[in-house]
Amino acid sequence: MKNKELLNDPNRYVIYFTDKEINSFLLTGTNTETVCIGGPDGFNDFLDQITYNDNLKKKTAVLIFDKETEEERNFRKEVIAALKQNKITLKEPDLIKTTVQDVMLNDPDFEKKFQQYKQRIEYEADPAPDKISKYFDKYFEEDLQAFKEGTSNRTGFDSLDNYTRGIYAGLYIIGAVSSLGKTTFSHQLADNIARTGQHVLYFSLEQSRFEMVSKSISRESWKQDPKSALSSLEIREGKKTEATEKAKEIYLQQYADNISVIEGNFGTTAGYIRSYTERYIKRNKQRPVIFVDYLQILQPEKDPDTGRKPADAKSITDANITALKRISRDFNIPVFAISSLNRSNYLNEIDFESFKESGGIEYGADVVFGLQLAVIHEGIFDQQNKLNEKRQRMNEAKNEIPRAVELVCLKNRYGKRGWTVNFKYDPRFDIFREDLPQTGKKTMTI
Repeated sequence: MKNKELLNDPNRYVIYFTDKEINSFLLTGTNTETVCIGGPDGFNDFLDQITYNDNLKKKTAVLIFDKETEEERNFRKEVIAALKQNKITLKEPDLIKTTVQDVMLNDPDFEKKFQQYKQRIEYEADPAPDKISKYFDKYFEEDLQAFKEGTSNRTGFDSLDNYTRGIYAGLYIIGAVSSLGKTTFSHQLADNIARTGQHVLYFSLEQSRFEMVSKSISRESWKQDPKSALSSLEIREGKKTEATEKAKEIYLQQYADNISVIEGNFGTTAGYIRSYTERYIKRNKQRPVIFVDYLQILQPEKDPDTGRKPADAKSITDANITALKRISRDFNIPVFAISSLNRSNYLNEIDFESFKESGGIEYGADVVFGLQLAVIHEGIFDQQNKLNEKRQRMNEAKNEIPRAVELVCLKNRYGKRGWTVNFKYDPRFDIFREDLPQTGKKTMTI
């Protein structure tokens, strides 16, 4: 029996046994050290070890045996019977139907599947698998590098960048009432991030790719020449100006290749977003920033335990918050989800009570942004009555061009919260501009 010294390693809680040296050799390609029994000739040595080695009785034995011939199957049965008689925990991967060599040659995903199997078995066998000392040894540096790779240092908005110091892997929620441009702001943010070279997946569950692209061109045309810029509707109608033609050229040259707009529908789920993201990362070797527009349209998945979907709106939203959070964590990427707000809070300053039908946003999200009209700070909104006057003033503010809008940070696990960035929102050209104080300093324009 070869590699017997592995049986007494105090840091090994799982021992991988093979029946042949060729199988031990093949498994070195999966970074697996094995003890080779060596067929029937080594069985007595194996039997002595499991009978008299008390340390081995505390470990888990994993058998990786060939099962093609009757002789091989009979030998495997003898080994299993001996392990059971000595009350040693036995595991066997359900990956090898005939021989180890056969499965390694014919299953291109064998190594990945086997590594996943090993990770699960070794975790279950370890009496204290989550000790911080083990985490430092195995994962800390890897997680540190992954966190750096999952960070985008620019949003394209100077004031926002000053507060956030970048976009980190995690779940971001952007909430606003209707007519405040939550889709426009999120889409402009997505374009800005794509312009830096970062890949972006924008899941648009309500608006078409045609609409979203025309918004980008309209926004870019305003940056080229506000006087000859066209609205996204005019662009969809086929109208052109020198500014829009230049905008298309810049869009294609600078960032259109980095952003994908995925048209969704009222059947789109977080599971679809996960599978699309996983496939994108695998094929492009890039971890994208995700945008989901918007949360309340996202459909629920079936509960894996009950097989049922949540029925009420709050449970659906909470379940999707959890699912999106897992996507951000599992792929180490930023995920932005747009959320509508509770209508009963439309005439109040934005807070967690404003978010519609979900307590999960407050606890599940890493960062929560809210968009509100700056008019909310006027004295009339501090008064108890005058409901009609408040609504009238709010409607007036919604119809202003440009509209004075504030981005409020309600929660931020990566830094300070409670800050506000002021914007001017022009819905004609789907653009948010920072409303910066006049300091005489030149700032970056986008």
